[in-house]
Amino acid sequence: MIVEVVIFNGPPKPLSYKYADAEDSSLVEGQRVLVPLGKRKAFGIVYSISEGDEEGLRGIADVIDRKPLIDNTRLGLLKWICRYYYASPRDAVGLFLPRMLTNPNMLTIHSLVGKQDVADLEIDDPDKKSLLAYIASRKKIKLSTARKNFNLKNFYPILEDLEKDGLIKVGYLPPKRNREINLEDKPDSIDAQELMLNAEQEQAFKDISQSIHKSKFQSYLLFGVTGSGKSELYLKLIWQCLGEGKTALLLLPEIAASEELYQKIRNRLGEKVCRIHSGLKPTERMVIWEQIRSGNFKVVVGPRSALFVPMRNPGIIIVDEEHDSSYKQSGSSPMYHGRDLALILGKSVSCPVVLGSATPSVESWHNVKSGKYKLLRLESRWDSRTLPRIQPVEFAFSPAGSTISDELLQKMNDVLKKDGQIMLLLNRRGFAPTVKCSDCGHSLKCPNCSVGLVYHRISSSLRCHFCDYESRITDTCPECSGRSFQYYGVGTQKLEDEISVAFPSLPYARIDLDSVTQGRNLPRILHDFRKGKIKILLGTQMIAKSFDFPHVALMGILSADSYLEFPDFRSREKTFSLLLQASGRAGRGKFPGEVIIQHSEIYKQFIENVSEDRVSEFLDYELESRRELQFPPFKHLIILHLRSANLANGEKAVNALKALFRQHEKHYSKVFDLLGPAESPLFKVRNNYRWQFLVRTKAVFKALEIIDYILNLDYTKKVLARMAVSVDVDPIDML
Repeated sequence: MIVEVVIFNGPPKPLSYKYADAEDSSLVEGQRVLVPLGKRKAFGIVYSISEGDEEGLRGIADVIDRKPLIDNTRLGLLKWICRYYYASPRDAVGLFLPRMLTNPNMLTIHSLVGKQDVADLEIDDPDKKSLLAYIASRKKIKLSTARKNFNLKNFYPILEDLEKDGLIKVGYLPPKRNREINLEDKPDSIDAQELMLNAEQEQAFKDISQSIHKSKFQSYLLFGVTGSGKSELYLKLIWQCLGEGKTALLLLPEIAASEELYQKIRNRLGEKVCRIHSGLKPTERMVIWEQIRSGNFKVVVGPRSALFVPMRNPGIIIVDEEHDSSYKQSGSSPMYHGRDLALILGKSVSCPVVLGSATPSVESWHNVKSGKYKLLRLESRWDSRTLPRIQPVEFAFSPAGSTISDELLQKMNDVLKKDGQIMLLLNRRGFAPTVKCSDCGHSLKCPNCSVGLVYHRISSSLRCHFCDYESRITDTCPECSGRSFQYYGVGTQKLEDEISVAFPSLPYARIDLDSVTQGRNLPRILHDFRKGKIKILLGTQMIAKSFDFPHVALMGILSADSYLEFPDFRSREKTFSLLLQASGRAGRGKFPGEVIIQHSEIYKQFIENVSEDRVSEFLDYELESRRELQFPPFKHLIILHLRSANLANGEKAVNALKALFRQHEKHYSKVFDLLGPAESPLFKVRNNYRWQFLVRTKAVFKALEIIDYILNLDYTKKVLARMAVSVDVDPIDML
């Protein structure tokens, strides 16, 4: 029996071992094992099992789990991720297991019986009794220490038996602390009468609920205007799942955006609900993961990483704000898209998948048009309130001028007189994005990246928003020794200054990455704004997410067209979505909503078409445009990224790879188009020079087979030996 094992933090590909006890059928895929690796032993997980020639293979030292930690369904998803996203099994395994599970030696064994009690226990197995006595004599002990001192063949199965019998507790926290992580008690049920839906919501509920009841996979696009009550519909669908003994998974774009909806669901459904995300401490994440696996939590809320938790019997998967780019993992492998994997998982477990959005992605709209998704519309706000009125305002920024137009300032005064609240969106942090010498015009650049330094007035520093380089404000121009500088552009800090001058006695707050460190201030700011203690909330796109503040009467969007300047075929889609999502924050309560969108003259026509009733028209236009260019969703894109710290070596390697692709053109010309190589739009980041090849194809798997073949040729490995290479399938941006 040949066993392929993925070593935790080891080689990227599985290693082959033999399993000496071939007649033992207890070894299955998804279990953790202990295996020899060089002169040491390492932990890993069984990736596959097959029959074959075992000669020359080393044997598995021990089997850690009796039941697999990754079940067949999720192991299938893991292998699909490896194939489609060109990821190594080692990297993909990390998605499915808490970090602490990849090193069982970090576990602590706690004895639940006293040393004197062991002798009185009726335990027939001498090894089992001996191990328990050893643990009880120490009260608690590191698993690695116990394993070293008790070299038993069945060490891990014996531990499992002792824990199952209630004699020990194996974990990362003492037993009492495990219980402390549970949230406070809430009602365990809700009254169906509390979930009154309007006619549109009720029709959507009936459609989706049939798929839940039949355990049938069906992909739905829930296309509802902002404020149409998608969260109430989600809640009733989740409630139905619980009533049928099923579980529910709700994905949200970001941790910050999940707080409000999570609390809403938690308050209704009680301690059946949990939230899991990367902001948790490793011990907290471990305990919640274990509770999900044991079936104690029935509803899981979280960002894209929540997709990989071991939920039992899922009845529905909901992807809220499915258009949001946060669902795409970027920068590190596996570079997966959470929305797309939710559909793969839903099909595997036979449950419906609901994609919700007021501004659907072009890809999802195409899937509706082609019949892959079923469209459900919510065309009015759930409480019959009118949609906010959008007013475009042409406005040109000047270095010495105001960030706020006269029209916006007047509207702000009007709203504040009525005791309403205001949100201001400026998607650029810092004080000024560009710092130039007044004498020679030289722009101050980051020494590590090919981008300008941003002036941050509060810290009196210049910062790079890509590598976090920071320096004090310079007195002298490095080019001409001039001593005068001008600050161009606007950021949230400059807007904050203007607010403090225009409304000196008014409470306001700023939300961006600089003001909200690791989320510590965010809950307080959001709470105070909801309670009316803060009248003006300004910030970057973080404030445009799915927040529901009932007293916001005005949304001001400054520099609305900044996204349109990016060299990205998705720039129109991203801009349209951001503007409409931000607009939807206004008019959700007693105040009618108004939106002022400041823009430059060049993008006037685009901005004037931003409205809730033109979303379908915009998506149809984008589809036609992309059809002509053969861009997604009509063809898939694959970007081959190459990085080098040495410019000359990098250029040489890139050109050699280009020549190599040309030599194999007859093999790929019918499978994909190859564009490039070209310098990446951000050519230098963190002292690395960056190039990219762009692949367009309708056959991702075939294209990746050819790319993999070329990249693994001996000559290619030699050429790229000093290059960092990564492959991004279905990239969300082109930078």
